[in-house]
Amino acid sequence: MLAAPRYSPVRLAQSVASLDQICKGVDTSRPFTLVNMSDIQIAPWNLDDRDEVIDFIVSIQQGEFDLPITAADQPDLADVEVAYRATGGQFLVARHQGQVVGTIAAIVVEANTVALRKMFVHRDRRGASGLAARLVESLVDWSRRAGYRTILLGTTDRMTAAHRFYEKHGFTRMSAEALPAQFPRMAVDSVFFRRDLPGVVSIREYDATWPDRYEVERRRIVDALGDVRITIEHCGSTSVPGLPAKPIIDIVMTVPDSTDEDAYFSGLLSIGYNFTLREPEWYQHRLFNRDWPRVNLHIYSTGCDEVDTMLLFRDHLRCNTADRELYAAAKRHLATRQWAIVQDYADAKSDIVADIMSRAR
Repeated sequence: MLAAPRYSPVRLAQSVASLDQICKGVDTSRPFTLVNMSDIQIAPWNLDDRDEVIDFIVSIQQGEFDLPITAADQPDLADVEVAYRATGGQFLVARHQGQVVGTIAAIVVEANTVALRKMFVHRDRRGASGLAARLVESLVDWSRRAGYRTILLGTTDRMTAAHRFYEKHGFTRMSAEALPAQFPRMAVDSVFFRRDLPGVVSIREYDATWPDRYEVERRRIVDALGDVRITIEHCGSTSVPGLPAKPIIDIVMTVPDSTDEDAYFSGLLSIGYNFTLREPEWYQHRLFNRDWPRVNLHIYSTGCDEVDTMLLFRDHLRCNTADRELYAAAKRHLATRQWAIVQDYADAKSDIVADIMSRAR
């Protein structure tokens, strides 16, 4: 589960991996050369790689795995720019003395998530050479730079050695039911893994679909909680038109008594939310989230002052262009830094948030 810092405009030092993030058009053209494993270079695919990469992959598929598959069955290999990069993905190629000895790729599943694809290693470079591990870590490094928080993959139940390899390198098993609907599942996939990347912060341009995504979640929550008296609002940066943000929908909800967990926990769990945080010392705050779509759901008791503060911050940014641009610039600047956890990024915004709040009140 991804760590989620507490969201509070006043105490943004304890916000929740929720305030902001996403960036339309991930820049996959940034210089990206990874290596040197002595004499092995790993770098982004280019047009000169195409024919050799196709021959390399098909020869392994047919010659080693006896798969009845041809290059024509894999048109993505002929046009990597369109199949991978045009939608924000990547394709990396490893070479040894000019010869292709490995490949790995990522295709975008949704704004926060990529799927690992086309991982092949020359038979002479498997095992102790460490090339497979370098390919995975190269893709992880690229994913961080591009702002993706989760890497997913599917494989067959027969490839037990591969399962051990993935688990050794930070992947954990997950159920097929937990996959996002957009995951490009292949017919042979029966075992699935995920690796979450802590500290990833990527600010993306405002997406006009964010309010629609909030509305879908609002209706699901209202239906699930039935007769529970609630108020529910879209908050955080995705609720402010024109404001760049992380692609995570923040929702704040009040219930008659947030400590009466029996009244609403089961309803939220039944529609795919996960309980992640209980804070008795912070207005009896409860936090739920879900992965796909990415949502952070903050719960307080009716009448809580903190909810008023959150909505005041939102409403001020909605109507004050100067402060909205000031906040956007601060977030973009901070997003260029490397963070161990998202909480550190949230902490770094405390001063700018306090400054804006001084004018919002």
